[in-house]
Amino acid sequence: MKRLFMFLVFTLLLNIGCSPYGYIVTNITKPLDVNMSRTLPENADKTVGDLKHFSYSLIDVSWGSYGIGDVARKNGIETIYYADLETVSIIGVWEQYIVHIYGR
Repeated sequence: MKRLFMFLVFTLLLNIGCSPYGYIVTNITKPLDVNMSRTLPENADKTVGDLKHFSYSLIDVSWGSYGIGDVARKNGIETIYYADLETVSIIGVWEQYIVHIYGR
């Protein structure tokens, strides 16, 4: 029994750094734009929009909007310079997608 426990602990410790996703909580921010030729102006405004997602077995519920156009329109941004997508996940059951938009 002790050998099995030690094997599981050793395996868990080996796999901690192998994945960009955590076992309990994951928080990742990545760019939404693949064209990186434009640089971010220093005086750009920042706005945030989010979508919440809950899934468990056959239950799948989402609410909110994280579309770039929707978020920009709601916050009065007419020119978008850059956008990031932040994903927060807790045990894979609760996910929240947050769009950070930089523009004017």
